[in-house]
Amino acid sequence: EMNATLKTMHQDKHINDEQFKKLTSPRSKQTFPIIYFLPQLLGNNQITVQPFISYKHSPIQQLATFLNCLLRPLVTRVCRSTTIVNGADFIRRLDASIKLKGGRLWPSTLFATFKIQNFYSVLSHGNILDTLGPFLTKHLAGNQLEKLSIITIQTLTELFLNHTMFYYNHKLYRYRKGCPMGVLFTETLGNIFLLEWQSHLLNHPYMKNEFYGRFASSSTQMAFFTYNGTSDILQEILSNLNQHHPDMRFDSAVGQTIQFLNIQIENQHGHLYTSVYHDPTRQSYVLPFVSGHTRLIYSHYFRSLLIRAGQYCSNVDDFDRERLYIELTYLANGFPLQVIEHYLNLFYLHFQIPSLRTVLDQTIYDRFRDQLFRRIDKEQNQHQLFHLHYLYEWGPRRRFNEQFRQLWTRYIHPYPMFANGSAKIRLTTKHLHSLNTLLTRDK
Repeated sequence: EMNATLKTMHQDKHINDEQFKKLTSPRSKQTFPIIYFLPQLLGNNQITVQPFISYKHSPIQQLATFLNCLLRPLVTRVCRSTTIVNGADFIRRLDASIKLKGGRLWPSTLFATFKIQNFYSVLSHGNILDTLGPFLTKHLAGNQLEKLSIITIQTLTELFLNHTMFYYNHKLYRYRKGCPMGVLFTETLGNIFLLEWQSHLLNHPYMKNEFYGRFASSSTQMAFFTYNGTSDILQEILSNLNQHHPDMRFDSAVGQTIQFLNIQIENQHGHLYTSVYHDPTRQSYVLPFVSGHTRLIYSHYFRSLLIRAGQYCSNVDDFDRERLYIELTYLANGFPLQVIEHYLNLFYLHFQIPSLRTVLDQTIYDRFRDQLFRRIDKEQNQHQLFHLHYLYEWGPRRRFNEQFRQLWTRYIHPYPMFANGSAKIRLTTKHLHSLNTLLTRDK
């Protein structure tokens, strides 16, 4: 049925030969999508399961990939001003917003967050299509994108929504509401819908000149914003926002001390104060992996935790406490003290702040934080990243890296698209075959 619709669109010249070839695949190569479930820990310390569907080689895979490549650059550009990438990006944006207002908050400024737990499962197909058309009309010059009209894009999107199916327990099911989270195009459609939905909040008179940022994970949408007004009016604003789509499980929090993206955010008499937040319901001193990783990964993760501490903690004393927490975490997971000291020395020497090990100077620490945030800007301007993996950690690793970079410099770097230095190469090992891995079998 889907291929027949695409064939009709091709015959009517709505899609060209190249687009038709990208959108169709032989039926012999298609398989039904398979559903699987992963556990998810909710905020009230309850565990639920989140369904995920593998759409590899499914009938809609090529259609979803095509539409995502078509729309995602436009959606990313339009949503960039309100989209938060991670915790460090959030703090950098919040600091910049406060500096524009003179470097201080009002002593009465409130912080607010909201979280939508079931967004992708309750979003109706009608609402998606109703927001897609106006979005494209507003942001497309000439009402076309890659030689496709807005009506054609809407038709292809509707075709995708009507054929999101999965196979479970010997039966075939179709999504009548919501979208599969295993497909990147689902995130793109969700961002288009939320762009219109959040306008009810951002266009409110009390939200003028306030900071607002939204973060999206694979299963949850959450946002943070500042507010200068009475808490009663703020609760009314949040309640009205939820009424636009009451099926959404909408959780909100308001106060001068709040947690967002594992960050503790406080308004201390008009001064912004931030630090790393450790959820008391989670087990402490735990690493996200136990075995099967290279030694280099443990070193990089240690440095990443210290960088995160520097980005999150506005006070040098909090940074030092978080540094101690990181050390204890590695000690609790069996790392020798000499290895941890080696990791620390590499970190302080790399950022040229050895004095912070003995003297907690806030001025030196502030310069260090500025250096970390400039690092974020530099990485975001790095347009091309090539992340290449190769097997095994042991052997002539350093010689391999040197030879690879020599070949890259000789044959690839001279091309005009790479000559400006915008490309970065990252070489890492992909698998570590330890004795445990080799001598045990999964059951």
